[in-house]
Amino acid sequence: MSGEQQSENEEPEDPMDLMTMEQAEHYVGQFRRQLEMDRELVSVVSEAIKNACKGAMADDPLIKGMSSKVNPYVDKKDCSLI
Repeated sequence: MSGEQQSENEEPEDPMDLMTMEQAEHYVGQFRRQLEMDRELVSVVSEAIKNACKGAMADDPLIKGMSSKVNPYVDKKDCSLI
């Protein structure tokens, strides 16, 4: 085979060759929406998330635990009179 011919299984050199005008407009619109988004530094956001988690830690039942009176998952004891 010569270098100019492509077999049917080979992909085109540039993915843009297969893109229609409608698809290209979609991608450009998506990129424009992403550019308009307000972005924050990961270091700032992670610090805010960490502080929020620490603030909610006192009320978190997974960390603090639940009293047996409030816990719906504790088996109820049967009362038997004999």
